[in-house]
Amino acid sequence: MPSGRMPPAIQRYVGQSVEEEYGIRDVWAENLEDEMHNLRSIVQKYKFVAMDTEFPGVVARPIGHFRANTDYQYQLLRCNVDILRIIQVGLSFYNEHGELAPGVSTFQFNFKFSMTDDMFAQDSIDLLTNSGIQFKKH
Repeated sequence: MPSGRMPPAIQRYVGQSVEEEYGIRDVWAENLEDEMHNLRSIVQKYKFVAMDTEFPGVVARPIGHFRANTDYQYQLLRCNVDILRIIQVGLSFYNEHGELAPGVSTFQFNFKFSMTDDMFAQDSIDLLTNSGIQFKKH
């Protein structure tokens, strides 16, 4: 089990996940509407957003001639984003002083992802699993 994670049975007993203790809320299809309502309230005062995405790695490499390494890196990113399914998008909300919203300030939007049907790079999946992504829930 990844460090900082409690088994689901203990989470239910405690009533709050480790993530929520640190102001992070997991958003799934079943709580999307409620969390969008909460998010709309937060953005009234906390208008600055930090964003993070989780993708299943690099599975394709562009071919051709590139003027610079930055061109190659851009095309590498673009072609993988175009063909792979996103796993998660995280949004954290801050005010103009860089302070997080009280309570839940980060929303992790989880997308459908299938380990049997979707493409992925195994090293990326291993890293994400070790970081706490629960692919069985996707």
